[in-house]
Amino acid sequence: MFHLRSSKLAGAAAALLLTFVPAQGQEQEITAQEADAYFRQIQEEAVEIMRSRDSGRLRQWVEANIGNGAVMQASVTLHHHGVRKGFTELTLTKDDMLNMSSLFAGALGQGVFDDYALEVTVTEVLPLGPDAATASVRWTERISINPGQAGSEGNQPGQQRQPVTIEANADCTHLLRRSEDALVLGLSTCKGEVSF
Repeated sequence: MFHLRSSKLAGAAAALLLTFVPAQGQEQEITAQEADAYFRQIQEEAVEIMRSRDSGRLRQWVEANIGNGAVMQASVTLHHHGVRKGFTELTLTKDDMLNMSSLFAGALGQGVFDDYALEVTVTEVLPLGPDAATASVRWTERISINPGQAGSEGNQPGQQRQPVTIEANADCTHLLRRSEDALVLGLSTCKGEVSF
């Protein structure tokens, strides 16, 4: 009974998606291999942008990889030295992400970020008819921030500010869809933890 109800729900979601997103060219199912290659590409591009400090590419990356009408919902718990410090809920549209990328690009260009690592692991891909699928993905991110680069005028002579390392882990479900022969991210829901 539950399996039948889940199948009907997945079918309804796929039908709804396809009414809003007309397929481009020939329709084809998004395979697990195709989804895995797409997320590997995302990982490589993100690391390259961060390590090269190429702030100009950041906005282009958001434009290319976040679908029009996409929404990201995230629940994040914050920890400091193993102690829970807070909790936040985010709902971001593509416009929000573009605006945030502009702010982030400014910090990137100033060399605030010392080191960056990202690992993306696809754990499951569920096709939703032609040109759409959901992907369950584990994101593991580590970034070092050099506070001395953000403005050192407040530092006393001989005073050294220590870099801050932030580690984030998130389990997400992403709606993938094919748009103009390329995959893009649609609705994304994530639950994660950030430690600093």
